[in-house]
Amino acid sequence: MTSFCTEHGISCKTFYVLLGRARAEGPAAALEPRSRRPRTSPSKISDEAKEQALRVRAALERSGLDHGPISVFEKMKSMCLEPVPSVASLARIFRQSGVARLEPRKKPRAAYRRFVYPAPNCLWQLDATEYVLTGGRKCVIFRACQVICVSEVLPHRFR
Repeated sequence: MTSFCTEHGISCKTFYVLLGRARAEGPAAALEPRSRRPRTSPSKISDEAKEQALRVRAALERSGLDHGPISVFEKMKSMCLEPVPSVASLARIFRQSGVARLEPRKKPRAAYRRFVYPAPNCLWQLDATEYVLTGGRKCVIFRACQVICVSEVLPHRFR
């Protein structure tokens, strides 16, 4: 058997599995490829748990409270409901059922661009302070300063 398996490039264990399948189902069935999909998915969320999560979310929404996945998770835990899906699973359930408000996941790449100039004299900072003088007149004081070290300047979105 070992020499036959070595010639055909299979293990002895695979040979005996195919031999048993051929005896049980016939020679043609032994050579048909089988599905590699698992028979069960132990981490799959049941339909009952999904409906329960949607009911808790609807109740929180009706009462005017926050009804996001974190709030629903905490409420289901406090109500001792079993099983309680994870926060990520709850978010997926809400998206799939169409009750979640879709929001963009990330800022655009341009939002992370640094505020840097090539030459040292190209960047100036202007600060303005408004004072109210005696008599109610307003006075604006401007202070302009040249920025020498560009790395110390905050990006535009933080000003």
